[in-house]
Amino acid sequence: MKTARIWFALAITALMLTACSSFRVATRPTLQSPSGHSMDPGDRMQVKIRFNQPVDRSTLVLGKTFVLTTENHDAVRGSLYWSADSRSVTFRSALPLKDLFTFDPDGHFTLRIIGTDAGQGAVRDRAGEYLDGDGDDVQGGNYEETLVITG
Repeated sequence: MKTARIWFALAITALMLTACSSFRVATRPTLQSPSGHSMDPGDRMQVKIRFNQPVDRSTLVLGKTFVLTTENHDAVRGSLYWSADSRSVTFRSALPLKDLFTFDPDGHFTLRIIGTDAGQGAVRDRAGEYLDGDGDDVQGGNYEETLVITG
């Protein structure tokens, strides 16, 4: 009986922690090399983003709620590839790296994922909660990360 109470208490605690956790980017976005080891200028840029909860895929829209910019492009075009559980997405650019960056000596890019609806929509999870992009445990706020590809 005592063991059952302990398991029940653990289950309730886990449920409360899950319920209190805001929807956010789980880990820093990562660059992936299509060639396996190093970035070749002819490669397409691939960036993987992981979320802590399943995303409502219809709310993550290239150029509106998911914007990737480089020194040569205000909104990089490409495609999104989702994991089966909708917790991660990989962006693959339409253009090769050599067309996206000047590499003087490095290539810088910024990823913005919109969590506050300012007329273009905002990213939500499957439960309808907005992305907590700024990490303040309140729905809303945009996620922004600047990354570097070494030239």
